[in-house]
Amino acid sequence: MSLAVSAVLSATEPVTGPLVVSDRWPECTDLVTWTRDVMRLEGLEKASETAQGKAFFRWLRLFNRMATGGMIQAHEGEYGKERYVLDSHKHLFVYGWGYCDTTSRIAEAAWVEFKKDRRAAERVCVQHPEGGFHTMYRLRLDGGHGAFDPRYGYYVVERDAADARVLDWDGVGVDILFPRKVPKC
Repeated sequence: MSLAVSAVLSATEPVTGPLVVSDRWPECTDLVTWTRDVMRLEGLEKASETAQGKAFFRWLRLFNRMATGGMIQAHEGEYGKERYVLDSHKHLFVYGWGYCDTTSRIAEAAWVEFKKDRRAAERVCVQHPEGGFHTMYRLRLDGGHGAFDPRYGYYVVERDAADARVLDWDGVGVDILFPRKVPKC
């Protein structure tokens, strides 16, 4: 048995054979298949893009977690020459963890491929006042954009309803996040 395993591990040919999948879990063949399966599992194949975007966010956070401590970003390569992994497929299906940039990179790639439109998603990088950086993403949903923060696990909706539109960053505004007292006239 160990000879068979070592033969497979040392093979230079791609692994082939039967693909085992479940109708209760997304198939992880590629980003489009995974996203399409998420929509199937949620019953959202013909739903609005907003409903699809919300489900996509939940499943993406299930598959790619925010790492804490230790090596929190995947690197590969020869010892001493390791490089940051940029392959979104590998991040989602092999590593499953990383920084906010990792999850946002996956979201951008998966949504763009799923929608077959390079403008359907983009990463948004911001710099904190103390100098650190944070990456989020926005998806084009039903003709507008909706913004998602995978690190802190939120998106903001316009009203308290299941079908509510996801707001884009300019729709959120500073007043919602940090309410100011309005002076009396």
